Amino acid sequence: MALSSTVDPATEEPGASAFILGIATLLGSAWLTLISLDATRLPIWDDFHIVPVLTGVEPLSVGWLWSLANEHRLPLPRLILVAACHASGIDFRAGMVLSLATLTLLTGVWVRLAARLRGRTSYGDALFPLLLLGFGHHANMLWSIQFAFILPTALAGLWLAIMLDAPGPPTIRRLLVSALILSSLPLCGATGLAYVPALSAWTVGFAMTAADRARRGLLAALLVSPALALSVLYFRDYRSVGQHDSAGSMTEALRASLQFLTGGLGPGASTFWPWSGWLASGVLLTAFMLPLLRVRRNPAAGPRLLAISAYLAGTFSLALGVGLGRAGMGPMAGFQDRYVTMAAPAWGAAALAYVACGSPRWSRLMPMALFTLLCLLTWPAAQAALEHGRSLREQSETFTRDLKAGMPPSMLTRKYTPFLHPSQDRLHRFLLMLKADGVEPFRAMRDDPSYREVELPVRPSSLRMAEWLDGKAIIKGVDPQLVYVLEAPQVVAGVRIRYSHRNPAGTPARFQLSWRDDQQAGFSEDRRYSNWATPTGDNQEMTIWIGQAVSQIRIQPDNQPCTFEPHSITLLIP
Repeated sequence: MALSSTVDPATEEPGASAFILGIATLLGSAWLTLISLDATRLPIWDDFHIVPVLTGVEPLSVGWLWSLANEHRLPLPRLILVAACHASGIDFRAGMVLSLATLTLLTGVWVRLAARLRGRTSYGDALFPLLLLGFGHHANMLWSIQFAFILPTALAGLWLAIMLDAPGPPTIRRLLVSALILSSLPLCGATGLAYVPALSAWTVGFAMTAADRARRGLLAALLVSPALALSVLYFRDYRSVGQHDSAGSMTEALRASLQFLTGGLGPGASTFWPWSGWLASGVLLTAFMLPLLRVRRNPAAGPRLLAISAYLAGTFSLALGVGLGRAGMGPMAGFQDRYVTMAAPAWGAAALAYVACGSPRWSRLMPMALFTLLCLLTWPAAQAALEHGRSLREQSETFTRDLKAGMPPSMLTRKYTPFLHPSQDRLHRFLLMLKADGVEPFRAMRDDPSYREVELPVRPSSLRMAEWLDGKAIIKGVDPQLVYVLEAPQVVAGVRIRYSHRNPAGTPARFQLSWRDDQQAGFSEDRRYSNWATPTGDNQEMTIWIGQAVSQIRIQPDNQPCTFEPHSITLLIP
């Protein structure tokens, strides 16, 4: 089959273009409705990374842009999100609109690319809007900060379209575009970084197929060098957040990697595991091999087809990184809703491989088969998206009502952790930043009242799985307990703890604080605060907000052997 660079309207399947456009329009309209009606304008969890800059507490600087956000460096998405939030009056739905626009652009580009490769538009090409704009993306589409992971996914997909679209030897223009995209990927976190080696190798190799291979290859090497340099710089002073258990074995890592790729079909793919994993292995590995076999049999077909294999190699690298980093989270660790958007394009690239390298029959059959499969998985994904949106709307509306009713920041923090943020201490500071800057609806938030400070003895009343030595608790087990008994039950607004903490792994503490009053037989889950990323090191401080009657406090400094030294424990009494 000869590759075509144009679409012949005479051979187009009747109504195919209108069918594809109709599905894309329907999905795009549905997302706009969900974003406008159900998504919250409030920052949630990682959205708070940009709040200090938005509120002027921290300057917008190169240092801040390059600094780690959890385990990622996200200078380019951060810059775009800050600009979008300022333009929208600090409405965090701006990031969601950016995500929708980015995936819509990639959808249109890939639909056009499939038509050009095949020579006509086919009904099966409707898989692209269903794959890239489907309801399985709700965990990302309804969360502003996830634009940071959608952007590199779309950039890599755009790179594939540009490199695959035009026949003939590499032009200077195509090499420049490739270099620009490649240099942007390391600026978009580990998601973009995973694609750089494979796409850079292809760019240099493709350049050397030109007639002046030496000069063109040297030029390509120079052009991709910024991307490679940024990739190396990415790991300078890099540190892992240490919040995730590492994989117990390579088998577990590979299993999680395959689950990641399989989940690109949507959340419903996990229901059919492991059979869905066998399907993913067959389809994606075949798609990876097809360009290699095609070029080997017919070199005249053009090494540009190998761009598909390079792209899939980058996706496999990303999947392996996820597998190595997350496999310790359990037997289904690779099936996380937020991974769907990063893995979905692999299936689109697989369809393009069949279109570009398969027979005329397979160029139609495989996209149609994937489209049919996606249709079957649409309803459960739509139900999940609607439920997610409903939950966001209800909790954000309740938060706004409580804020306007006069609930102070400390009690808002107590009630809306972990909905807004997993750390009470950090959420309280962020709320004060937003109020001070006059951001809606936080400007109406009343101030915290003044609190009387009462010091508790730092030595606990009793210990479990711990030993008290020289003013320190030496933790010896996975479920330690330091219990503090108050002289008399009283209403406590919060507890401020100044401490030093060390564990052998050097990871953040998995901290818990529970409280009870005299009416309770024991400690209960509804009177507990947990933060699995509590800062470690010397001279740390945190405040846990309670707002209830307390007779005893129980502290779990960590869930592993460690040293915990409480310098002071202060009750904040209203």
